[in-house]
Amino acid sequence: MALDTSHRFVRLLQSISLVWLCLTAAGCDSSQSRGPEPLRGVERSEADTASRASATGGTAERPPLLVNGRAVPWSSLRPLLAEAAGAIAIEEIALDAAIEQTAQQAGVTVTRADINREQDLLVRSIAADASLDRGEAQRVAETIRRNRGLGPDRFARLLRRNALLRALVQPEIEIGEDELRTAYEVLHGERYVVRVLVVERRADAARFRSEIAAAADPERRFIELAGEHSTDATASRGGLTEPISPADPAYPAAIRAVVDGLQPGQLSTVVALDGSFAVVRGQAVVPGSGRSSSAVRGSLEERVRTRQERIAMDALSRRLLESSQIAPFDESLGWSWRTRPRRGQ
Repeated sequence: MALDTSHRFVRLLQSISLVWLCLTAAGCDSSQSRGPEPLRGVERSEADTASRASATGGTAERPPLLVNGRAVPWSSLRPLLAEAAGAIAIEEIALDAAIEQTAQQAGVTVTRADINREQDLLVRSIAADASLDRGEAQRVAETIRRNRGLGPDRFARLLRRNALLRALVQPEIEIGEDELRTAYEVLHGERYVVRVLVVERRADAARFRSEIAAAADPERRFIELAGEHSTDATASRGGLTEPISPADPAYPAAIRAVVDGLQPGQLSTVVALDGSFAVVRGQAVVPGSGRSSSAVRGSLEERVRTRQERIAMDALSRRLLESSQIAPFDESLGWSWRTRPRRGQ
């Protein structure tokens, strides 16, 4: 398993749930989903389409694409689009339909303000979890959108769907003192910067540990071996992590137990992980913030609540998708749906 502890990215991806990154569903009409700025481009596009149809008596359809001056009709483009991204579209449409139906049955509605709040929540979550200012967080959010193909229409629809999911799960969210204590330790407690070397075989880990311990310059040797042999994403940095809290559940329990109290220059024993083995070397100890838990309780409650909502939203979306009955009739769509990667595989 990866131990890439560059929290400015890893903790960011952990903070943005499956709801944001994978299941970007559709299913709301334009009057309900208007509000987020990107949707205005969609409205103009629809108006242009209507104008063109009116001007031609509704009989001509503008080709979707020109290649070297030659028109490419939808009949040529649709099968390619269906095979390339049909499964994603099917999944989104099915999930969104299920969410809309569930919300209607539960009497749950969302306002334009709720939908706009989802966009703000995304930026604020990125800023908090990746230690960025709002401007940087906004740029990261835009990068995520581009990488996930979230254009104006998909993004606006996604915001509505997330707002509905959040409204559905909020009644079941409870914040306990244990969760608040953990959040306090993760955010304000002592943390440790370490180097990690992860390999598949215990024998290799033991051999590398011996080499490091016997080296004239143990840190340099650790960096060399991590760069050459580590399977972890930190290999390119010589195994160097960002500060790890022993209370942070984002890391394997075995790693958290090892780093707790590990001093600079101290080398761990071989650590058994899930399908791999690691050697850890202390690099630095980062002291806690010194702020009392009572002084930061409000922000802790907000972070814990938001995280629990994400988890509940993910679980609900998975259940709804699994219960959907999906039967593609189009051959290209059917191929894309049958050959899609299964979640968890």
